[in-house]
Amino acid sequence: MNGQNSNINFGIKTGLNYSNFKLNSSLEKVELIESENEIGFQVGGFVNFKIHKKFNIQTELLFNNLNTSGLIQEFIRTSPNEAVLQRFELNLNETGINFPVVIQYLIFNKFHLEAGIEMKYIIQQKLKKEYLPGPFEPLSNESLYFDYNSINLNLALGINYRISNKFGINTRYYHNLDNKNSIIMRNFNLGIEYHL
Repeated sequence: MNGQNSNINFGIKTGLNYSNFKLNSSLEKVELIESENEIGFQVGGFVNFKIHKKFNIQTELLFNNLNTSGLIQEFIRTSPNEAVLQRFELNLNETGINFPVVIQYLIFNKFHLEAGIEMKYIIQQKLKKEYLPGPFEPLSNESLYFDYNSINLNLALGINYRISNKFGINTRYYHNLDNKNSIIMRNFNLGIEYHL
C-alpha cells in the first residue's frame, strides 16, 4: 500500500536477533565472567516516508524476543568476618514491544545507511539462575536481584539493501543509552522487509 505519490510506503518485516549482555557498572559484589550470544526473533510492521531523493524516515512497531546467557561471579558474605565467591549460570529471556525511528541515507545504488533511536517497552524479563558447585550451598537462588525499567532507550545503527521493489534486507546494532537496568542487553538484528 503506497501513498498517492509513492512518498509513503507500508510494509511488514521479520528477523533474527543475536544478543548478549553486560552488567551495569553500578552493581557491587558481582562480576560477569563471560556472556554467550543466543538467537531470538522479531516481527512487526513499518511505515517508510521519502523526504528527499537521498533521505527516508522509517518508523517501525515490532514484537521482540531476546535470549542470552552468561557466567556470573557473586561475592557473598557468610559472616561479619568471612566471605566466599559463588558462580552461577544466568539464562535470560526478554520479550517486548520496540518502536525504532531511523533516518535512511542512500549511499549508492540500493544501499542505505541507517541511524536513529529505538524506544523499547519490556513486557517480561525471565531470569533463571543455576548455581555451580562451590564452597557452600547457596541459601537461596534469589541472593542477587536484577532490577530493570520497563521503558528503555537504544541507539540504532545499521545498513539497508533494497533487493527489489517489494523486498529488502537490513542489519542493525542496538546500543543501550539510558544505562538504568542491572542487565544491559546488546543486540544485532538481521531483518527481511516486504513492502506492500
